[in-house]
Amino acid sequence: MKIKFLGASGTVTGSCYVLTGDSGQSILIDLGMFQGTPAIEKYNYEPFEYDCKLLSGAILTHAHLDHCGRLPILLTYGFSGRIHMTPATRDLTELSLLDSAKIARSDNKEFLYDEELAARTIQKFETVQYRTPFQIGDFTVTFRDDGHILGSASLEIVDRTAVGNYRKIVFSGDLGNTPEDLLQETEFIDTADAVVIESTYGDRLHPKSDPSDALRSEINAVETSEGTLLIPTFSLDRTQELLHLIKHLKKSGEVKNETPVYMDSPMAQKATLYYMKYSKLFNPHIQDDFKFGSPFDFPELVIIDNWKESQAIHNSKG
Repeated sequence: MKIKFLGASGTVTGSCYVLTGDSGQSILIDLGMFQGTPAIEKYNYEPFEYDCKLLSGAILTHAHLDHCGRLPILLTYGFSGRIHMTPATRDLTELSLLDSAKIARSDNKEFLYDEELAARTIQKFETVQYRTPFQIGDFTVTFRDDGHILGSASLEIVDRTAVGNYRKIVFSGDLGNTPEDLLQETEFIDTADAVVIESTYGDRLHPKSDPSDALRSEINAVETSEGTLLIPTFSLDRTQELLHLIKHLKKSGEVKNETPVYMDSPMAQKATLYYMKYSKLFNPHIQDDFKFGSPFDFPELVIIDNWKESQAIHNSKG
């Protein structure tokens, strides 16, 4: 087997790989957007370095833009196959691609694709459950839960035509910092002839601290000062983690029940609905919480639906 690195090599973002088996068949793994400085983002607009007509299919590990954000250009370059992913990744990727196209259009920026091309790309999505082997040409692929975000997967790929020592290769995708607050623990893979693993943090170790401690301290501070706590956060996964933590802090009495919380993000609202839809992917502790209602909702949560409501936040106390 041969691997061609077309992104996330020398940079963190833009994940993209082409795997070619011993028979000559090739599959694409991820096609992410380059994000960061203008010098990095310019790579999004350079010609794609592989003949997409030769691809037997494509696989997506998860719905973050640095892994899925350039998928629509496949169609521009003549790709005619299917794009495989888990069901949760399918829904979240649809949300991400359409939102990305909409933002690019509204900002009057040069954009990679419009909403019509994003919609055509979504029609090529094909879903496969975790731990269910499927075929793409001469490859057998299995998704394993990597605990990163809802629906994210590591890939076990077997080249059925392999004649050498390299028959099974594993692509880690982005790995969760297991155990996570919401998701199942990372599903580990026992054997492989080769592994391609993400290394965003290299050998750095994160401190094992409880994020609710810092959140409680910040909320208590604005409760005392009657100020405002502004929390910029990703729509996928981070927003849902925050909502769950805040609900827990309110339930335990560590922050005031009457303290309002505003969620001003249409995309985060939609993503939260998908998190509810796929609740079986959560860890057992969170699944137990569903017996008492949504783990992401509480009476003081105010959902902002439009621009006027967003502006009205400025007139609220705090």
